[in-house]
Amino acid sequence: SLGLPRPNRRIFPTRIRPGWKAGTKIKYAANEETGFCDVVFVIKEGKHKKYAREGNNLRTRVGISRAEASKGCQILLEPLSEHELPIKINLEPDEMQADEHYIKIVKGRGWPGRKGRGDLLVDIEIDSSRCPDRKEGGKSTAKKRRRNKRRRD
Repeated sequence: SLGLPRPNRRIFPTRIRPGWKAGTKIKYAANEETGFCDVVFVIKEGKHKKYAREGNNLRTRVGISRAEASKGCQILLEPLSEHELPIKINLEPDEMQADEHYIKIVKGRGWPGRKGRGDLLVDIEIDSSRCPDRKEGGKSTAKKRRRNKRRRD
């Protein structure tokens, strides 16, 4: 024994409220329970695999094909918590126009806060790896399909 204090385990019950940001401090004043010293916990914000926080807004990225962008499509996103329904985004035909990048705002599906929820910002990009018209071996797959269709007729 070197005369060092033994570590002991204490539980400090608290409720993390919606909207608390990274750096928020939770303080417990010195008393017999805290070992006669102040105890301060600092909230650290973790990373989510799909969503990034920007204030009370959340941002995510989705890739769609050029055909989906021109014909319109429905995009389903997983919700922030398992207690919520999936997020449905309807992309109207030619809503993206010729843009390779488009931001769709879903009101009220962002981070929960004291004054309500923020918005979800969905960065929709044309993903060439999902595009059926991409080049394969120097020829477009769309041209191959048209040629094969003519042969069957």
